[in-house]
Amino acid sequence: MDQAFVIFELVKSAQVGGHLLRNLDCFDMGQFIAKASITLQWKIDLLKEFGFLQYAQSAEAAMRSLQESGGRQYLLRSYLSAWEFESTEFADYEEVERQLAKMPFRAWHMLEVWEDRNGQRLKTWSFYSVGQYWAYFTHWEAVSNGDTASLLFAPNNMRTVDLPAPFQVGELLKIDCTPFAPVKNAVVLSEDMQILFLDAHGDLCIDHLESGCIFGTGNRNIVPPLYGADLVKHTNDDFLEDLRNYIVGNANRAESILHYFREYSDDSDRLERTKLLWLMKENGENMSYRF
Repeated sequence: MDQAFVIFELVKSAQVGGHLLRNLDCFDMGQFIAKASITLQWKIDLLKEFGFLQYAQSAEAAMRSLQESGGRQYLLRSYLSAWEFESTEFADYEEVERQLAKMPFRAWHMLEVWEDRNGQRLKTWSFYSVGQYWAYFTHWEAVSNGDTASLLFAPNNMRTVDLPAPFQVGELLKIDCTPFAPVKNAVVLSEDMQILFLDAHGDLCIDHLESGCIFGTGNRNIVPPLYGADLVKHTNDDFLEDLRNYIVGNANRAESILHYFREYSDDSDRLERTKLLWLMKENGENMSYRF
């Protein structure tokens, strides 16, 4: 299997895939595979094929751990949305698999594995699924020991991904990281891929495209958004389109928006769009958007 096929299979955008293919020397293919939202078994196969044996062995150890028995409890949290989930305890992994088979593909799940160690109940593993298949894991004992290979697959290590991005300041993106987060639109504000998007209340938020846990308070996205990002011309949000039109081809205007956000956003890192528009008007800067 060649690299081109793998790259285009793991990202949603042909533009992102083509850019990665042209810049193969600028990123670690093993990390790219490990952080994708595909099944652990497929990751293992790809990592072996491309020679990343240490990474593959770490994922294989995780898969084997699911089949171990004796003194274990399994806590399955099934999420239908950021706030809506149900928790169920199981005595063996076969029960977990039967429960997963009944769940809709639009859900995602977190499985905690607890073991009795010297009279203490300890969480030893956490697994995270896309639909009904495990895609990520955390081995808590490996994390405490600083095991790099195991950490690679952990969602708390998903916040940054060192991949070259093809997008330009002022471009409008659609970011689809389902089932972990709702589909979002965003505008690129800087060359280091700071993007502006709207939260559920319509307030402005800024984060990095490489950051896993974005899209507003309460969303549990663990997929690097770059994997699900694609360039679009239009959205159903007039504000983002007008902002795109205002800053495209003018990096100074984009930098001005970043300045207002850094100076005037509240403690929750949000800025009301009415406040931004007022600040722009006070400084002689006007967009066509009306509120």
